[in-house]
Amino acid sequence: VRAQLARELTELRAVEVRDMASVLRRLATLEASAADFRVLGMPVEQQRRRTYQVLKWVGLQHRLNALPAELSGGEQQRVAIARALVNEPHLVLADEPTGNLDPGNASVVLEHIAEFVRDGGAALMVTHDAQADHLATRIVALDRGRLLAPAAAQ
Repeated sequence: VRAQLARELTELRAVEVRDMASVLRRLATLEASAADFRVLGMPVEQQRRRTYQVLKWVGLQHRLNALPAELSGGEQQRVAIARALVNEPHLVLADEPTGNLDPGNASVVLEHIAEFVRDGGAALMVTHDAQADHLATRIVALDRGRLLAPAAAQ
């Protein structure tokens, strides 16, 4: 199985976006988190260092070889956050980033997003999680699909 996954990883450059999710479901945490780097052609050692750093940041350094089916919903959510942050984007779009997390892990993820923003990144987050309010510089609320007047950030 691992040999087949290694072959698939070498073919990631040719994978269409709609097929990427099916590939990621068969990769271990470390491999899935480094997939974007492989597509970009980053040297393997540099991929591993950066990927390990980000997975440690979200508390998953002990789950590097776990497949998605072996991870809890919260762990899968944190892998998704790691994948979003691993190649240091300028903007992160986060749709319910704490939706499957317990309050402790939700706080950790929100703090990582806040740190990303403090370091110069931008984040657009859609959430029902009230503990995210204190991180926002601007809050816009919707009610039954209607935009309410923007609220002041707290």
